[in-house]
Amino acid sequence: MALTWRGANNPQISGYRIYRSASAAGGFTLFGTVSGSPGVYFDSSPLLQGYYYLTAVDANGNASAASATLSARLGGAGIAPQLSANTITARASESKVAFLQGNVPVKTIAWQIERGSSASGPFAVLPQGLVKAGSYFDTSVQNGATYYYRLTPVGVDGVLGSASVFGPLNPLDVAPARPEGLSLEVASGNALIEWNPPVEQDVAGYNIYRQAYGQSTGQKRNSALIPGTSFNDSVELSRVYTWRVTAVDNAGHESAPSEFLQASTWPFQSPNMPNALLFLPLILN
Repeated sequence: MALTWRGANNPQISGYRIYRSASAAGGFTLFGTVSGSPGVYFDSSPLLQGYYYLTAVDANGNASAASATLSARLGGAGIAPQLSANTITARASESKVAFLQGNVPVKTIAWQIERGSSASGPFAVLPQGLVKAGSYFDTSVQNGATYYYRLTPVGVDGVLGSASVFGPLNPLDVAPARPEGLSLEVASGNALIEWNPPVEQDVAGYNIYRQAYGQSTGQKRNSALIPGTSFNDSVELSRVYTWRVTAVDNAGHESAPSEFLQASTWPFQSPNMPNALLFLPLILN
């Protein structure tokens, strides 16, 4: 029998404790624990009529108040659920493999997740083991490796369906997105360039490139990666400059350059004073 719940929205929660009794009147005992927040627990030895409640636990072992009590009764041998593998999207990205299913079959309540390096196995059950059907994200992968996954559907009464294998899936360490939202302010021989960081967390710093009018290529202005999202560049008067910014991740992959910013540094000049002033007499007829 599989129990599912919606996890509390609290980053301090480290897991859950499941309590079970054969009577609604009491006599509940600690029956199982779940680490993290999978939102599902599989009772491999369910009672014909069982009662359950759970508590959330933080890293210090402090438990929340008990949830509402759930009554669960087995209803026969059960029907094996279908995985509908063709409706599941399996996608590998940087440091992550994701499984998503928009419409989960009614009788499927959970997935048993196993991972291997070959389509024929062997497969090992992941630490999460059983996860709530509909979505799963494996963030314990290594970029550049090849993975295969075996997903087995679990029905509401614990009956296992036929497994399907997904793969090969290859997480890759790719360059971050380019910086956006550049702004520029030029004053007194100095140019301040600012930008917005990309959404990726794997950004070690930034490079900034400048190209003056007449130059065929841009030149990098920073000797080391820029840790923040701004840079002060010295400029000369009477020049036209163009700047672009790139993001660099911890593996050294550099993003595409940002949109360019351009500025002219023409010096301010007062108008020339009038000269060759003449007096022309006005002759009236």
